[in-house]
Amino acid sequence: MNENAGWFDRRLSIGNIITIVVVMAGLFGSWYQFKTDLALQAAALVTEASERARLEARLVKMENERDDTRDRLTRIEVTIKQLGDTSDRILRAVEK
Repeated sequence: MNENAGWFDRRLSIGNIITIVVVMAGLFGSWYQFKTDLALQAAALVTEASERARLEARLVKMENERDDTRDRLTRIEVTIKQLGDTSDRILRAVEK
């Protein structure tokens, strides 16, 4: 008996070849699936970045509109106060 003959059989059989082919196909399939997942995640990141930019632009627009509304309300309050003062002066003048 040969000393090298032990737990490893160096002969190739059809079963061994089929096993190797199946394992290699599984490895290649897993690799391409991994690459596809990475590509999908990269596309999702691009989509998320564009969505974030769109939302930031919308937020800036809303903040500007809020500031404009606040300025308009301040002007309306000043105008109402001036009208109130004018009506008070008119009332005092009429009462005299």
